Amino acid sequence: IKEELNVKKLTYIKDLTKYMNFNIKPNFKEVGKVFGKNMNEFRDKLNELTDEDILSLENGDVIKLTIDGTEYDIDKSMVLIGVEAKKGFDIEMNNNRFVILNTTLDQDLINEGIAREFISKIQNLRKTYDFDIADRINIMYDASDEIKNAIDAFADYVKKETLAIEITIGKGKEQLKLNDDEISVSLEKIKK
Repeated sequence: IKEELNVKKLTYIKDLTKYMNFNIKPNFKEVGKVFGKNMNEFRDKLNELTDEDILSLENGDVIKLTIDGTEYDIDKSMVLIGVEAKKGFDIEMNNNRFVILNTTLDQDLINEGIAREFISKIQNLRKTYDFDIADRINIMYDASDEIKNAIDAFADYVKKETLAIEITIGKGKEQLKLNDDEISVSLEKIKK
């Protein structure tokens, strides 16, 4: 899963409240005739439900609510349940299963993304130059400090993925766009 989705860590959790909030409201098509003038009270009672109550409804259970002195069995068809991700997270829900992505990027993740994009540019140049898949190369490039720092931080990874022996700083022949920056790159095939 981690490899296919390009995620760093996969964690199974039970308490979702750190990552999301439930929102629940009446399904007016289903309950309009049932509650009529008491619809506002029904809505207010829904807003008082705990996350556990909402999950119970989502799971198909019935909960009891007293509206205008009468006890009602409330089921999932009577409500519309949604989820809202907290800041820094993205969430999807299907059949009461949740997938939550932490979308916060730290500098290490940003650097890795830049390094991966650099690798992609190098691999495309290898194809353009008609290098053999096993050819070893040297890379010379010039870029902004941000890109240099990222490539330096992931130099071993870049070398492994591109079959590069050396990565040096210098003016390259090819002008490429990496994200929003211009870089220059030259590749040299190492003689066998």
